[in-house]
Amino acid sequence: MKHNDQARTLVTEVALEAFPRVRFLPRADVQAFVVGLVDTLEAPTRWGTRRQ
Repeated sequence: MKHNDQARTLVTEVALEAFPRVRFLPRADVQAFVVGLVDTLEAPTRWGTRRQ
């Protein structure tokens, strides 16, 4: 995600729909938000935690 421009662009477009308030941020800040969001959502899988 951090190194894939196409994926970042696609997720950014989705984020603009899912989080309408990010429209007021500069594009670079929206992309930073998206990268942080994806990192946070993926974190449990990197840590090896799972739902039981």
